Amino acid sequence: MTLEPAVEMLWEDADPTVVLAERFGFDSAGAAANWVASVLSSRYSLAPDACDRLILSDGNALAWVTCDGEPFIAKWSVVPDRFARLPGTARLTTWLGDRGHPVSAPVAALDGRAQLELDGISLSVQRVAPGEHLDVGDLQLVREAGATLARLHADLAAYPGAADFSLSRTPAFSSKGSIEAWAAGDVHHLPTEAVRLLVRRLANLSDTQPPEHLVHGDYRSANILTRDGEITAVLDFEELRFDSPISELAQIRRHARHVVPRLGTRAS
Repeated sequence: MTLEPAVEMLWEDADPTVVLAERFGFDSAGAAANWVASVLSSRYSLAPDACDRLILSDGNALAWVTCDGEPFIAKWSVVPDRFARLPGTARLTTWLGDRGHPVSAPVAALDGRAQLELDGISLSVQRVAPGEHLDVGDLQLVREAGATLARLHADLAAYPGAADFSLSRTPAFSSKGSIEAWAAGDVHHLPTEAVRLLVRRLANLSDTQPPEHLVHGDYRSANILTRDGEITAVLDFEELRFDSPISELAQIRRHARHVVPRLGTRAS
């Protein structure tokens, strides 16, 4: 496979060819595509036909590759500090897939591993999940995304391998404490009387802390694929953390107004 795929940056305003060379060690997109093809054929026994594009973000790269007519994504990182966590994330995603959740579980390499370390990188391969990014204007799909998250939280709370994640735990505030902290911040843009009324009503709320367990960490429209009224995939578990599911719901609301670039079909 000697095609020269399109290469672009996800978020940064930088020359992707320069980033590809300086961060990832490839002097061209074609060289990167040929390296991916070599890994897929030797470590996965896949037969790459073409590599359509490369997407770069920070120290991560994604390559869209077709193997025997089937689309895959090879995703790798060159940031060593992340390597210890990535195999655990791959195992978790595999476990969620086995339990029927709409995730794109990693393809196992020939040696059985879901995450490989080689040539100074950590790499996984997933099949491309079908669908388009969640349309937040479609209320039925939004409700389905909420139901999907509830089911996901239930199994994340029960995940037997949670101890494998040495993630820092942010102290969980009660709902009352969280609202009090928010009201004490910069809320000048909100009606003063409404804020005062809310604070007064806090007296009747419990101080009990919400349960804390693994949560997705980045559950938003850019990471949710849909098709024909159904959720087809929840993507990108790299921001996984220990937190209250209530906090994750609040984060979703905060991100709802953000517009993100649409990359088309993606994998987790």
